[in-house]
Amino acid sequence: MAYLTHCCCGCMTVRTGTKVLAILSVIDALIGIIIYSTLAVYQKEVAEVFDDLPAIKSSLEFNVGEFIAYIVLGVIGVIVSSLCIRGAYTDQRYYILPYLVFDFMVLVVQAILVIWLIVVVIANGALQILLVACFRVLWLCLWCYFYVVVLSFYKQLANAANNAGIGMVPAVYPGTYVPPRSYSPAAPDLQCYTDSKMALV
Repeated sequence: MAYLTHCCCGCMTVRTGTKVLAILSVIDALIGIIIYSTLAVYQKEVAEVFDDLPAIKSSLEFNVGEFIAYIVLGVIGVIVSSLCIRGAYTDQRYYILPYLVFDFMVLVVQAILVIWLIVVVIANGALQILLVACFRVLWLCLWCYFYVVVLSFYKQLANAANNAGIGMVPAVYPGTYVPPRSYSPAAPDLQCYTDSKMALV
């Protein structure tokens, strides 16, 4: 499998892309925790706002256990995304691995949900769900691309760790000479010159 070296149409490296995605994941998880915590605490009050819209009201009338499950997932998302940020800044791939595992599990769940929505649209002809299904498909494709970006950076780190001659720092331009660290130029030998005036005395 060929992995990426740059992302966003070549605008940034996969290392920078991993940093951006991990930071956005932390923000997204924190927002999710706040929203689901609010819904869990004020569940009845929020449902009463949508009395005129029974479909939305019924979707909000979950039991508190489901909200708690979403909150737990959000907390896990914050933890693994924070580890991914550390791994991206310190070039330590083992900090990125939990993010990849968690993100893969979320992708599998999203793919199952997309397939279920498509089956519902085909079986029942529910055109009102078609827009949601299309949005889910686009979001799944985008999420898969983001996953490949982080996976590519992880593979770069693994390749650099397995090959000592490969480093993550760009090589110096060939025309520039950089002396080794052990190089210390020897001081010139002191030479004594006879003063002509003193010699004449």
